[in-house]
Amino acid sequence: MFARDIIYEPARDSQKTDAIIVLTGGRQRIKTALELYNNGKADYLFISGVPNEVSLTSILEQTDIKDIANPENIILGHHANNTAENALETSSWLYDHKFQSIRLVTSAYHMPRSLLEFRCSNIDSEIIPHPVFTDEVKHNKWWKWPGTTLLLSSEYNKYLFALAKYTLSCS
Repeated sequence: MFARDIIYEPARDSQKTDAIIVLTGGRQRIKTALELYNNGKADYLFISGVPNEVSLTSILEQTDIKDIANPENIILGHHANNTAENALETSSWLYDHKFQSIRLVTSAYHMPRSLLEFRCSNIDSEIIPHPVFTDEVKHNKWWKWPGTTLLLSSEYNKYLFALAKYTLSCS
């Protein structure tokens, strides 16, 4: 059920939003968010969960993207260490800017829990999921791939914990 419900295509891929929110945890996530930002999908990019010692320059060095439009509108969030904290950090930033819509960029397998955490963090903005895929995570016949099976099992357990937590506190 969980693996079947993972979003495999970006929702409303062409729609522009007020901001793009990307959760750290994979180089492909950040690269995807930077490409969306460069392609004008939003006027702001917020990268949540960035370690204190990491700068935008060092992030850009990790991707093959050379030119960034309006780097002053790329904000690094340095206060989140997990998905729940990503949602809280982002919620505060969104509230300060009064944004109405966001494009949430994270790994496809991470999207269900991320959406739950974001919706339960008093984020009133419209959330457009933009899942990211890597070749290492197999979505076709995932049960035949031990690494993917372990990853999805772990993520499912985290999702169930978040669901239980928020069923009690967010309903």
